[in-house]
Amino acid sequence: FVIPFGVLIVLAAFRKENEEQLIKMGSRLWMWLMFAGVCFIAMLGMLINWTPASYNYIEGVQGRYFLPGLVLLFIGFRTKKACIGKDTDKVLMFLSVFMNLFVVTAVFKNIL
Repeated sequence: FVIPFGVLIVLAAFRKENEEQLIKMGSRLWMWLMFAGVCFIAMLGMLINWTPASYNYIEGVQGRYFLPGLVLLFIGFRTKKACIGKDTDKVLMFLSVFMNLFVVTAVFKNIL
């Protein structure tokens, strides 16, 4: 389930064919710094509230804590050269709905 959703997030961040590239390098660096800040705060929160003092590593950090920051990370990688078709948004929306239905049916299949 994770890999298809990861692919959808990456593809959604790409520039469309006729879209202008308005993100300057300074803005990209700022986005990457914000993503690093999200990672730092998530790990600091788990260090302070969850990890016992005797552990040598941070306990309890999960990938879902980084999902809000992934949008910034991937949009920061937009370039003028890398682009996808202008109608790809419709395909991505269809695939995201299909993947959500697939996840829901898999969860209910395990429950029943």
